Amino acid sequence: QNTSSSYSSDGTNSMQYKYVDSSAADAWAFTPALNLQTGDSIIITFDQMIRSATYPEALQVTIGTQPTVLSQTTKLFNDTGLINITFSTLTLRYAAPSSGSFYLAFNCLSRADMWMLFIDNVKIIQKTNSPCTNPPVAGSVVSSDSAVCPAKNISLSLSGSTYGIGQTYQWQ
Repeated sequence: QNTSSSYSSDGTNSMQYKYVDSSAADAWAFTPALNLQTGDSIIITFDQMIRSATYPEALQVTIGTQPTVLSQTTKLFNDTGLINITFSTLTLRYAAPSSGSFYLAFNCLSRADMWMLFIDNVKIIQKTNSPCTNPPVAGSVVSSDSAVCPAKNISLSLSGSTYGIGQTYQWQ
């Protein structure tokens, strides 16, 4: 783990792989389980950078049904020549072929005697493929503040709503 804001895209911590001069990298980091239904999709975004373009790094991102190397059967990203020395945001997509638990893995597989790879700001957005309710339930508006004034920011959200086709909201 890196604890320097110099090697973090957001805050002071990031995931870090530091080289070994005598052997190639094969370091894995797994996410907690993502419970998906058939057809559900996920969007994965993360920031990535290396320490020096003179020492290119290699990274793959995989998904599988267990948090083990052997279960990581689907590659979502594979780049063996990363040379960016400032953080770059990558976006990956995946649709579940079946229902169950899935685990993402970040695998540094750089050659021996490279330098450092940093991963930060990992975000996973899950989009469900569950059927819509017909007719949809609009729900109730929840406000972060009961007083609404010009030039004052508030947050509006919904409570008790369901998904539906043709459902729109108008905030006034």
